[in-house]
Amino acid sequence: IYQYTYMSIVYYNLQMQNKKEIYRIIGKNIQRARKAKGLTQEDFAELMDKSWSYIAKLETGTQNFSIGKLADIANFLEVELEDLLKLKNNLS
Repeated sequence: IYQYTYMSIVYYNLQMQNKKEIYRIIGKNIQRARKAKGLTQEDFAELMDKSWSYIAKLETGTQNFSIGKLADIANFLEVELEDLLKLKNNLS
């Protein structure tokens, strides 16, 4: 999964030539997963022991994160890491 994830990010990074766009798309995936769980940003922030503004920044793509942090987010939201990293179907 990690090799696929890396290749996916590299490929789309070359296509979009914009790292910020990748963070924005991943942020939208986080937001979609959070809403599917019926959580507000405040609820999710409390579960993760983070601030509301941290979650808001994640979801808007303005907060950098490591792959480890993204794995933690996937665990909290009970989704696959791959789901948060999907880029192709979210380009808009």
